[in-house]
Amino acid sequence: LAPQKRGKSYMVDLTAISAVRQGVDVLLVDLEMTKRQKARRLWGHYVGLPHPKDAGIISVPYFGDRGDICYREKTFRGAYTSSEEVVRTQKGGLRLNNGASIQWLHPQNQGITVRQLKHLIKEKRKGKDRPFLLIVDSPDYLGPEAAYANKDTHQMLGSLWGGLRGVSREFERCVVVGPSHTGRQSSKGEGSDADVSDSIQKLRHVTKTIFL
Repeated sequence: LAPQKRGKSYMVDLTAISAVRQGVDVLLVDLEMTKRQKARRLWGHYVGLPHPKDAGIISVPYFGDRGDICYREKTFRGAYTSSEEVVRTQKGGLRLNNGASIQWLHPQNQGITVRQLKHLIKEKRKGKDRPFLLIVDSPDYLGPEAAYANKDTHQMLGSLWGGLRGVSREFERCVVVGPSHTGRQSSKGEGSDADVSDSIQKLRHVTKTIFL
């Protein structure tokens, strides 16, 4: 949970990279960015280099001997994007990651329901029995099932988040991660109503909550 522009997507991207490096497949459902944008960002995380347009000399802060804040200039080259280098790195990564990989799902519309999403996941995971991490960024953009379309917000969110929890149970060895917005009030990360957008009741379906 975090306010807008706090870094939720960056956090789940780094979670995806950490998981795949430990041999866990990742299925990333992105309802905000295009596939090209997400691939570019993930690739930068994976190789530890910024996009070429962001490369150059930057000032890196550090603490001096007397506790004062100092700055050191450092040159960063951009992430390589040629097809040959990318393919070579990916092949090496598959060996190091025990065959684990990151797959994308980019539904055409943001109003996709959990039931529709579940069908797409089955198609994407067909023939695979490895444990996997499912990241939905962000569940706030999923649409309600037809039976809950005209219900109040509490019932609709309960159905949506309960459905995501059901996904983790239906697929063997699956963990679901979903970043969500906090309320408009200033968040202190105490788990109160002010910390959750729409309704705090959606946290009933969550196993673990992290506040940013």
